[in-house]
Amino acid sequence: MKKYLFISVKEEYTNRIFDGTKKIELRKAKPNVTPGDHIIIYCTSPIKAIVGVATVKEIIAYSPQRMWKLHSKDLGISKSAYLEYYGDSERAIGIVLSEVEKLNYSICLSLIKEQLPTFTPPQTYKYFISFIPKSERSFRLIPS
Repeated sequence: MKKYLFISVKEEYTNRIFDGTKKIELRKAKPNVTPGDHIIIYCTSPIKAIVGVATVKEIIAYSPQRMWKLHSKDLGISKSAYLEYYGDSERAIGIVLSEVEKLNYSICLSLIKEQLPTFTPPQTYKYFISFIPKSERSFRLIPS
């Protein structure tokens, strides 16, 4: 069964994901997903909404230095911001994205909370077993 990985991404990086300049989403912790699993892209404040979906192509892990050396052109982040993000970390995790699709409408946090009252956007990840975005006001999001 495919999983849905819910990730929170800053607005500047969601824009880069959708314009194709960010092909790898960076994380410090490795998510429990496999190629073919789905990603729900949530844009953080000030947008506070689900804005798109993608598919996991692969998960890559390297030292931060090696990740930058091999993939800097696909990370969609400046070197200074990258180095600040990883700081003293020993490992950089990359979620290689495929089949990126921006929704025609955003699903705002208040609507998500109508369906899931205790929902809070994740700092790292949340997992869901289903996500069906029919329209801005009609969608289904089922936690795992």
